[in-house]
Amino acid sequence: MRLRETALRFADAIYVALPIWIDRTVTGQVGTDTGFSDEEIAVFIERAGKAAQADIGSAARQMLGDATTKPAQVLELLQTAVHYPTGVLHYLQASEAERGAFAQTAWPEDIYSLTPKSMGDIDESLEEPFIRWDAARKLAGARRRR
Repeated sequence: MRLRETALRFADAIYVALPIWIDRTVTGQVGTDTGFSDEEIAVFIERAGKAAQADIGSAARQMLGDATTKPAQVLELLQTAVHYPTGVLHYLQASEAERGAFAQTAWPEDIYSLTPKSMGDIDESLEEPFIRWDAARKLAGARRRR
């Protein structure tokens, strides 16, 4: 199990999962009376998904190939993707979510309470590649220390 191979697989999985997550989060929170047609909303979602793929997907590809990258750093990168669905929801004038004090402090810009707390929050398909990448990362680090 080589780090480069598992990093590429994980990065590819992230690339595929981001627009799916954005679609799911937006459609799950947007009301029916937005003033926009379903087709227009689909275009907004598609644009946000492509932007997330370009930005977060490329950053993930770079980050994952480094054996010194910590799993929390990957999750933090994916958490920055929250501004893509947030932007769509804000444009559609969706109602803000009720959030607890911790969420308000930890993620003040996340007014729709979308911040993923785990890989599975984005998409369950990320869990296995994440575990494989982490194992390969640890193995590469152990080999480097020998």
